[in-house]
Amino acid sequence: GEQAISRIQEALASLEGNEAPPEILADLQARLGGALNFSGHAEASAEPLERALVLAQHYELEEPLGSALAMKGSLLMQAGRIVEARALMEAAIAVARRHGLTRAEMTAEIGLADLCMTRDLVGAEEHCEHALELARHWGARHTEAFATGNLMYIMILHGRFDEAYR
Repeated sequence: GEQAISRIQEALASLEGNEAPPEILADLQARLGGALNFSGHAEASAEPLERALVLAQHYELEEPLGSALAMKGSLLMQAGRIVEARALMEAAIAVARRHGLTRAEMTAEIGLADLCMTRDLVGAEEHCEHALELARHWGARHTEAFATGNLMYIMILHGRFDEAYR
């Protein structure tokens, strides 16, 4: 995580003063926000995520928009702001579906599945199943394993041991 943060920051610094394409800047800002958030720097992730959201909306950049919405949703989830987190993740899924962005949809689905699962909200199993389907379609073995583990956990909590074993 720390290496990713450093590399993304270096890339952004190299683009300062240049006429960098907004889609590159928005993507790098969204990735920086995510890397910061998942490396334990939640407070520092808010600023690059906000920059990514502003750029993505201003220039109608759907992929960085979906990514930044999901990342901000994750950030808010960690802060206990569940209603906002869910709304952002649902918005990220809608953007991804509307524009055929399978990877972004998969990422948002796994985030929403986790949110619903850990907060005992309706939809956890459905979001896990959809994330699993997308991961298999995309060939994302890490996400497939994560979604499968979450799905098994949900089944076990509901006493559906045979299904979880399969």
